[in-house]
Amino acid sequence: MIDISVTEPRCDVDPRPPLGGGYRSYPVDAPLRKLRNRISMLAKMKARGELAALRRLNSGRSDKSALFRLLTDCVPQQLLGSGSAPVGAPGSELDMVRRFSAVASMMALRPEGLRTWSLGRAMAEAGVTELRLSIFLAARGDIFRDLARRLARRLAYHAEVLPYLDLGRLLLMESLPQYTNDTDSVRIALARDFCRSARSISPTTEGKAGTKSTDE
Repeated sequence: MIDISVTEPRCDVDPRPPLGGGYRSYPVDAPLRKLRNRISMLAKMKARGELAALRRLNSGRSDKSALFRLLTDCVPQQLLGSGSAPVGAPGSELDMVRRFSAVASMMALRPEGLRTWSLGRAMAEAGVTELRLSIFLAARGDIFRDLARRLARRLAYHAEVLPYLDLGRLLLMESLPQYTNDTDSVRIALARDFCRSARSISPTTEGKAGTKSTDE
């Protein structure tokens, strides 16, 4: 077990600002930033075993002790679901732990490359097509989580950075009635930034981006 209970330096510094001006925060942003800082700290400490355990969270052979240490330190109890909800229902304790598990596993793919800025821009620069974007934005539930994991792997291995904030927001808030307006806002901003970035990519750059990886 890695002891990282010491005060952590602020790691959430972005090399470039998001497109489009204004910035909006969401109820899940604080725990997402804490998770990001903690996972970045694990990478700096070369805690390879801990990070490998987090990457395996979605496999049947995963050790979830690393996840529960993160949740205990970074996520307030009120965001870990309602005990009164049916087991496995959206917003239940089991459902929220699964959502945070998906987020932590995604972050552990590229802990040194986690950034807050636009997921839409990163998708455009990685050569994601408009069709793939439309499918991603329309998906819900388990289908969305599967697409989000695939997208995170693609960006982790083929993009400049892994924008964790928008992915994390959608993973934590989608399909929950209290966050309907918030998730719609995230999707609209994502689509806007994707379109702006795609228009700014020259044909030569677009061709290079498309050769980095095939669609999932």
